[in-house]
Amino acid sequence: MRRSLLCLLALCFCVSFLSCTVTAAPADPRVATAQEQLRSSLGVDTPGAIVLIAQGGELTVSESYGYANIEQRTLVTLDTAFELGDLSSVFVTLGALALAEQGDLDLGASIADYLPAALYDRLALTYPVSVRQLLCGTAGFEGRTLENVFEKDSHRFASLEEALLAEVPRQVTPPDTVIVSSPFAITLAALVIEAVSGVSYTEYITQNVLTPLGMHDTVLEPTASTPFDRPASGHVAVGEGRFSVAAREGRSYSGLYPATGAISTGEDLASLLSYLTANGSALTQQLCSVGLLSHGALTFTCKGEAYVARGSTLYFGASLCLAPAKGLGALVLTNAAPSALLELPEALCGASVGVAVSGEGELPELKVFEGVYSAATMEQHSLLGKLHTMKNAAELTENDDGTLSFLGKRLRQVQPGVFVDAEGDGTLAVVQILRNAEGEVTALITAEGETYLPLPFYYAKLPATVLRVLLVGISVYFLLVGLYELLRLLTGARRGDLRSALAYGLTALLALSVLLQLLVAWSVGTAALSAFFDAMAVVTLFCGFGALVGHIFAFVTSLLDRRLHHRVAYNAMLLVVYVLLICFFGLSVF
Repeated sequence: MRRSLLCLLALCFCVSFLSCTVTAAPADPRVATAQEQLRSSLGVDTPGAIVLIAQGGELTVSESYGYANIEQRTLVTLDTAFELGDLSSVFVTLGALALAEQGDLDLGASIADYLPAALYDRLALTYPVSVRQLLCGTAGFEGRTLENVFEKDSHRFASLEEALLAEVPRQVTPPDTVIVSSPFAITLAALVIEAVSGVSYTEYITQNVLTPLGMHDTVLEPTASTPFDRPASGHVAVGEGRFSVAAREGRSYSGLYPATGAISTGEDLASLLSYLTANGSALTQQLCSVGLLSHGALTFTCKGEAYVARGSTLYFGASLCLAPAKGLGALVLTNAAPSALLELPEALCGASVGVAVSGEGELPELKVFEGVYSAATMEQHSLLGKLHTMKNAAELTENDDGTLSFLGKRLRQVQPGVFVDAEGDGTLAVVQILRNAEGEVTALITAEGETYLPLPFYYAKLPATVLRVLLVGISVYFLLVGLYELLRLLTGARRGDLRSALAYGLTALLALSVLLQLLVAWSVGTAALSAFFDAMAVVTLFCGFGALVGHIFAFVTSLLDRRLHHRVAYNAMLLVVYVLLICFFGLSVF
């Protein structure tokens, strides 16, 4: 009797659990797909989630799962607030489209027509940029090394203008040549919205997007004091299937908040998803940060005919997929990142990776494609940028069997610059390598919509390691030599020889500033310390200039002292090499 009672209670528990987590009509085949993915992810790589599906403006699935806070056993509900990360950019595009519809903004016009001249000049653009190019990720900007998402509210910028000018990325490609997701470009578009509307970005979007859609619980610019009725906590994995709440309840704060900072609920996002799937493909395509790229006979799209946008903060994940031809959309939120559950919207919308191969042509030799590549979202002009690029650079090499290796995949060329997976059936192209009229590689594009740019050879693993070791080794050498010379001067062993002591002392200060920057960059490397790196770059400049002048002075005045002359000459030549390394790594404002 007791065993039967326990079995009955267990059965009731299972039924009640399923009934409170999946309420969509069983006839919808997407429910089975969602349930299968949830079983493999919920409690495995995320403690909680929200899943939304809409078609033709009608919400077909709207469900919440798991825990908003696993330590307090707080359940996720549709009014639980999640961080959206890069999905925040959807509101920027909607705002720009609203201004365009009112006739106040021309999406094809240069941003110079809308921004103050002084601000526009500080952007130092190589090519003119339109608002549409900012929204579509084709403005040609590299990434920003400084983190866009911070752990503390105090790291926030006072205005959008200050956030943008804190680090202005270069334009590394002409507009409309490659597609690169750029939070900087999205935030710059938000600044255009402010300039055109005459009010703050938050105020304009609230009045013209959020309020009309009934999204009253969405916050575009949250702070530590922003109240939420049911906030989700960000989690970190502490073991297989085990989670703990991250520091400060997992909350993070965005410097470029229009692109990455919004927080919203499942109920609000259900209204947004219904609106997007009810308004046709034209609006949907405008909203995608990754659109179409045509080159010759091959056209890559992001995930086939479906458009995918993913966003993540320190402890949250978000994924949106829209299939315009089907009028279908799906959205998933998680309170842990990364999570395999974020791939669910793609499966629900029938997204595919790869493009059918067609056409013929003479295949170029594979050696022309070999080299070192980095994601186009990286940058190479600052210390953090150099270190990150060297760490994450990917080498494309030719194999003995006539294939290429890239990011762990073997690629076989089937059309000029078009490659299929050598392990697959060869029907879908997964990589396209673009070349200019001179035959030089300009970009490598994957079917997933990721763009890689070629790098100089010294970013390869071996030369990059040699450069880093040289920088650290010479820094340690000059620091020790400077301390040694200073000690000899103080103890009277080199009494009266101030010229070399001054030179070595300044060189030791230079080495100390370099080592300090390297230590901070390797251990922290966040935007919270952008002011530190700016200040240290100036210190390095003055110390480097002083060290060079000091060594030149010591060298000239020691020409009559042959014993000292050789030692100073050798160290002066080594100092020149050191200064070149400092300039290469962006450690100074030389």
